[in-house]
This record gives sequence, structure tokens and C-alpha cells, in this order.
Amino acid sequence: MQTLISLLCRAITLLLVSQTSYYGTLGLYLVSLPGLYSTITRAVKFKPIQKIYEAPGPAAGREVRQTGM
Repeated sequence: MQTLISLLCRAITLLLVSQTSYYGTLGLYLVSLPGLYSTITRAVKFKPIQKIYEAPGPAAGREVRQTGM
């Protein structure tokens, strides 16, 4: 009878510890989801930017050098 009670107590304890661990892990995942979502949405944004660079060329009296190939 004593071993049956001790086994039952141990099973209940393991179940509670397992359940606590499960809810703790679930809580950590839920806490990290907003950060993961914002990282993904920030990385996906695409903004095409058109830049125009003006440099003095041959019309300004300067020689234009070409980069070698």
C-alpha cells in the first residue's frame, strides 16, 4: 500500500512538473512571437529608390576616366 501511494505521488509530481515545463516553454514562444514578426515584416519591405548622380564630365572641361575591364 505504501509503495502504491508513493508511486501515485511520484506520478502526480512528474505530471505537474511536465505540465509546468510545457506551459513555461509555451509562454517563452508567445513572448518571442512579436519580435519575430517585426523582424520578418521589416526585412520584407522593399522600397525602390532611384538615385541620380551628377558628375562633371567632358562638357565641363574634365577628362572622364573609365574603369578597366
